[in-house]
Amino acid sequence: MIDNVTELKSSYVWLEDGIVRALAKKNTNHDLEVAEETINTVIKLSNGAKMPLLLDISTVKSSSEESRKFFQSEKANSCIKSLALILNSPSSRIIGTLFLNLNLPNYPFQIFTSEKKAIEWLSNENTE
Repeated sequence: MIDNVTELKSSYVWLEDGIVRALAKKNTNHDLEVAEETINTVIKLSNGAKMPLLLDISTVKSSSEESRKFFQSEKANSCIKSLALILNSPSSRIIGTLFLNLNLPNYPFQIFTSEKKAIEWLSNENTE
C-alpha cells in the first residue's frame, strides 16, 4: 500500500499523484458520519485546496441517501475539484447515475468500473 495512508472507520484515504484516493473497506455501510469523515480527511490532505477525488465504493454493503447527499454539500464542493466513483454492480451504477443526475454537484463527476479509466479521466479532467 501507499505511504501516508489515513485509515478511517470505513475506508483508507491517501494522496497520490495529485489525486485524493479513498478506498472503502469491504462490506461496510456508508452513512453520513462516514461521508463527513471522508470529506474532512480530503480537506486535511489537500490543505483546503480543491482536489480530484477517486472514490472506490465497489465493495461497500450500502450507502445511505444522507451520505450521497453530503457529497453535494457546500463543504464537499469546497474541496472536490472532480469526482470519479468506482462501482461494480450494474444496479449500483444505475442508482449512482440517477442520484447524481438528480442532485448535480458543482463539480464534474463520472462513474467507472475500472480504476485505470477513472484515474485517466481525473488526470485529463484536471489538466484542462
